[in-house]
Amino acid sequence: MPVLVWESPKGRVVFPLDRRVLVVGRDPVSDVRIEDKTVSRRHALVESRDGGVKVTDLASTGGTRINGAALTPDLPSTLSPGDFVTFGAVTIAFHATPPPAAVASPAAPAALPPAHSRRRSPLLVWGGAALGFLIVGALGALLVLQLQKQPKAPPAEVASHRTRVEPAKPVQPRIPEPQPPPTPDPSPPPPEPPPNVPEVREPARAPPGELPPSATATLERLPDLVELRGGSFFALKVLDWNGARVEGEGADGRLYELPRDRVVRILDRADVARRAAALHRALAPDDLGGRMDLAHWCVRRHARAEARALLREALALRPGETTARDLLAALGEE
Repeated sequence: MPVLVWESPKGRVVFPLDRRVLVVGRDPVSDVRIEDKTVSRRHALVESRDGGVKVTDLASTGGTRINGAALTPDLPSTLSPGDFVTFGAVTIAFHATPPPAAVASPAAPAALPPAHSRRRSPLLVWGGAALGFLIVGALGALLVLQLQKQPKAPPAEVASHRTRVEPAKPVQPRIPEPQPPPTPDPSPPPPEPPPNVPEVREPARAPPGELPPSATATLERLPDLVELRGGSFFALKVLDWNGARVEGEGADGRLYELPRDRVVRILDRADVARRAAALHRALAPDDLGGRMDLAHWCVRRHARAEARALLREALALRPGETTARDLLAALGEE
């Protein structure tokens, strides 16, 4: 798994890139939070897809650089293992795999015994050899005495007739009879039926320039949110993007192709939910107008679950709020 490694003043910090889109910034809700005054609250995006990692600067104040080269805002740049990414004045290293832990030094070899303990005395060697010769000689003498005490057997009688030995008859080798070749089966086995492979159909492609539907598309079903210039948001399932276009699947199952110069940024469900939660916590308990404004903010970004929760809180503060009641009824229709 690729990681970002920051050698911060408080020690090493490792950020695993375990999600498709991560937000880098000083904001407390950022995925990669860097507490430095040169880092913007929402500084850059780190996107992982198809085995590659890209960094996009979000028009930050301090800028973003890769190995010293400044990045153009809103234009993704690909990272390679070993690159250094600088957010403002903070430099973070990019690794394809987590860095290994420090390897302990090998243990020292055991000390050999002193040389005088391994040296054998010549006196002991010659004494052992002499003792061995004495033991072998004594065993040989005992064996000779035992053989002399045994009685001698009488000589065997010699047969007076000769035994006639018949010559052996030669053995004729047995030749195996030839076997007829096997008769092939005239009826071949029936061919196996082809496996039941489901047919894969390419989804229909929308005409060039057509925008995906936004009335019924919600982030509960589609994971990505594409923001176009002018403040328009469209829920998609992004399949591919490069420097010229963004391609994704809409709520109607068709493929849509958006020009890259019209796309401001690509977010996902978690980014919108975290931002909505942070803005919700900042509201006062009796702030009816703030809840209505935040509900409309969530509706524009297709975050219907968060919008419905805010509208219920607004109706609890003022049960006769017709705008909140009408908007909640519209959001309940799927």
